[in-house]
Amino acid sequence: MTQMTGGQAIVESLMAQGVDTVFGLISIHMLGVYDALYGARDRVRFVGGRHEQAVTFMADGYARATGKPGVCFTSTGPGAANTLGAMGEAWAGSIPVLQVTSNVDAALIDGGRGALHEPYHQREMFGSVTDWTALCRTVEEAPRAVFEAFERFKTRRPRPIAIEMATDAIHKTGEAEILPARDFPRQVGDQALVERAAQALAEARRPLLWAGGGVLTAGAWEELRQLAELLDAPVVTTQGGKGAIPSSHALALGCIRGGRAYGENPLHEFVASCDVVLVVGSRLAHGLTSGVGMRLPGTIIHVDLADEVFNKNYPASVAIQGDVKVVMGRLGAMLKGKDLAKSESFRREIAKVKAGAAQALHRAGPNQQRTMDALREVIPSDGIVVADATVPAYWAAQGWAVEAPRTYISPHGWAGIGFG
Repeated sequence: MTQMTGGQAIVESLMAQGVDTVFGLISIHMLGVYDALYGARDRVRFVGGRHEQAVTFMADGYARATGKPGVCFTSTGPGAANTLGAMGEAWAGSIPVLQVTSNVDAALIDGGRGALHEPYHQREMFGSVTDWTALCRTVEEAPRAVFEAFERFKTRRPRPIAIEMATDAIHKTGEAEILPARDFPRQVGDQALVERAAQALAEARRPLLWAGGGVLTAGAWEELRQLAELLDAPVVTTQGGKGAIPSSHALALGCIRGGRAYGENPLHEFVASCDVVLVVGSRLAHGLTSGVGMRLPGTIIHVDLADEVFNKNYPASVAIQGDVKVVMGRLGAMLKGKDLAKSESFRREIAKVKAGAAQALHRAGPNQQRTMDALREVIPSDGIVVADATVPAYWAAQGWAVEAPRTYISPHGWAGIGFG
């Protein structure tokens, strides 16, 4: 135990978890945290903003671009409330964002006594847009809350977390034990289910891989590519999964987004013609699939860290709760050495479908697609492009080619404006 302020306990705990960048809007209630941050300025970079929603979006974008949790600081009541749209986007997109905010003094919390910026049940306000929340009334509680937030990021489908701290506890001095970062074992998936999945893929004549944003979150793009090449299977991605396989790869068919505002997508017909689909790191969201009448193959193998995503819009033949990087690696090891080569006609069909999808975009929107192609020519392949919830971005969901993981970032969950 070490004597420190609550603000120091927060900052030291974040650094212990490997945090080196935070986003925030400086406010009087959180000055104790910023004092501690100033003391650690040689170890932590601070990026300021002018609105709480903006700094939360910044933390979201940082998480998507780096693969590390994004951290933001906000303030009591209206400041915290301003973040709900951005936190909802991170929740819908399964992005690890940690918001650290303040509440009124511990003795006044939820008391209705009219303290400055006093919220009513602020913790509950975050309930619908977070995976977990914590309220720290004392200095001693802060390190444990930060540690648990990062434990959840590492062991569950990552979603935003809110930690709030009483204003007086931020400025008071108390005993605190800073907890070091820990590595947690990745979930490997049930052995019998992985074997069933491998068998189904080995027997498939027209297999398909469906990659969601979870592939990028898990850093599993190499496992995806290797499995696709081993199976001789084409790959489609969700909007959040763009970049999981390079657009130029022969097996990369493109983004499956289509219907309604996104226009017709010829890939939908091809997907329905396959016999087995391996869905990795995607919840098969209604607006992307059943909501636009998409037909999926009769055999669906669904892999995700969270079992609550299974059987929502389509029944899974095999549902494997596990880390997609590990599970795909295990599938690849089980299938290696087997004769999995597909017919020459299937290979030709894949090439034809890929070319047809590109041609369909040029027919449907020649100006739009020429714009995308022109921009793509001058932006480096590792340049990060960020979209907002706009009509051009709807087009980019299908029409923007992505060659490297984590280089196309878009609000594909709630789709709230201001994200760009």
